[in-house]
Amino acid sequence: MSAVFGLHGWTAGGVRHGVGTNAFGRCSAVPYVSGPTGPEGEAVYVTAVLLGEYDSGLALDEVFPHGISVRVYDLTVRLRAAPGERQLLIRPGAARPVVIGGCS
Repeated sequence: MSAVFGLHGWTAGGVRHGVGTNAFGRCSAVPYVSGPTGPEGEAVYVTAVLLGEYDSGLALDEVFPHGISVRVYDLTVRLRAAPGERQLLIRPGAARPVVIGGCS
């Protein structure tokens, strides 16, 4: 099963199980995150989506044993998956993230 982790802005997450509810097979499980809808305006939600064979009971620190750092400044997100790794800078409207620095 795939896994979804709310990294910023989300307040809850889980897995919805169903029988005969979609085209992927008789039994299915879909990971999700949820959060507040807040007042009008802009908000930032950061999510890690891992596709593949993951146990739905895994904690974030089990998937990213070296940690994951998320910093949000206004609408800009700075993400680093492990100390010494490249950082991604994600800005609204950008076609792709900007890579900052190199691996050490």
